[in-house]
Amino acid sequence: FEKRLNIYEKFYTKLNIIQNNSADIIENQNYTKEERLNKWSSFVLDLAEYLDQNRLYIDEDISEHCMLTVIGIEDIYDIKNKKRKENETKNFYKNINDAIFMIKTETGLKEMDSLFKSITKAKHKSKFRTVIEEINRRYKKI
Repeated sequence: FEKRLNIYEKFYTKLNIIQNNSADIIENQNYTKEERLNKWSSFVLDLAEYLDQNRLYIDEDISEHCMLTVIGIEDIYDIKNKKRKENETKNFYKNINDAIFMIKTETGLKEMDSLFKSITKAKHKSKFRTVIEEINRRYKKI
């Protein structure tokens, strides 16, 4: 169990790195098409190799979802239609967030969070939390 959890933790870290670098790939106008492809491909190939090396431990549905999420993101920059470009970008971020949720669920961390909250009866309230909760409610409707 511990080994599997460590593998998923590294998987989660790789997805965060991808997510953190995606805006640069999608928006940075200083890259040539080839530079953009090479830079993004390095993230995609790193993830693919990691998933292949750990396919014994990583759920195949999550692995496939993640690979389909990250492949082709470098092409979003070239989309001329503003609305389509926004939709593709939103879909990418939604799919990344879905992947993170899948990992939390698969590892049992989501369940543990719920358990801890039920034990501690913690209810975090702030102006920011209220706004975040509203955004999350709207996001789940998409």
